[in-house]
Amino acid sequence: MSESKYKPGAIIISKCTNNTFIIEPENESGDKICSIILTPTNYALAISGKQVKADITIDGVVFENGNEGALAISKSTDHIFYLEVTLPNNRELCQCVLTPEELAFAISGTHTNISVREYVTSLD
Repeated sequence: MSESKYKPGAIIISKCTNNTFIIEPENESGDKICSIILTPTNYALAISGKQVKADITIDGVVFENGNEGALAISKSTDHIFYLEVTLPNNRELCQCVLTPEELAFAISGTHTNISVREYVTSLD
């Protein structure tokens, strides 16, 4: 039997006072994988299934201002949501898997347990 590539993790989606949105997935150790900052427009586009540019912070390194990463949220035919984060050089950072209920909790600002697959664990 093969080991699952997905591990337990968590996510929270917050709206800031300046109307930006921050998405923070965590790995199974509870460590933040990254912070994803979206404008209201890009957040709406991402939720509707479009890939959008996003400012991403990982290990204290900020990718922004023309060097953004990307975020896409897609829904499978079995109603599972996939949140995929990509660094500027098209390296996949992580993929989060959420049920509709988990996505609803995360969007409401609740720290939500999910499944996470980390592709990049450092910027080396």
